[in-house]
Amino acid sequence: VPALSPDRRSIAFCDSGALNILDVASREVVARRAVPAGLFNPQLAFSPSGKRLACIAQQKLLVWDVATGDVLREMDVPSIHIFTGIAFPDEEWVLGGNQFLIGVSSGILLWTYSGQQQVATAGPWTVFATVDGEKSGALVPLAIPHRAATDLLAKAATDPNLFVLRAGT
Repeated sequence: VPALSPDRRSIAFCDSGALNILDVASREVVARRAVPAGLFNPQLAFSPSGKRLACIAQQKLLVWDVATGDVLREMDVPSIHIFTGIAFPDEEWVLGGNQFLIGVSSGILLWTYSGQQQVATAGPWTVFATVDGEKSGALVPLAIPHRAATDLLAKAATDPNLFVLRAGT
């Protein structure tokens, strides 16, 4: 799934083994970067500034610096399977599968949003849409990460007991 940059000057897309950035005006590929083998159904999204580009493909997240082509984050997310949807609602957060909020710098899965059928991000807002039958539904606009998520992250930074790993867990 390709991505259109916020300034609408570039389109990013993956082909067999590479990430490409197409200049819309010149209709030429202006950047090309190899991607790991085996990316299944890669989906792309630019950050709000257009300075970063994220790719989600099943259990892998990749984030590039658009200006340099440097990989900022390459990580496996083995506990989740992402087959649909990607958004980049904030410079530091990627929303994968329309529900999993993953930190670019930290690499943590901070929050899972659930219950929505469709998600769209525009500017600072991410809109979650639900449909219940033919005549009812809801649109929920959020600036994400939302307050409860950022509060949890702040608490995790100061509370050594919030995330505790023990043998067998």
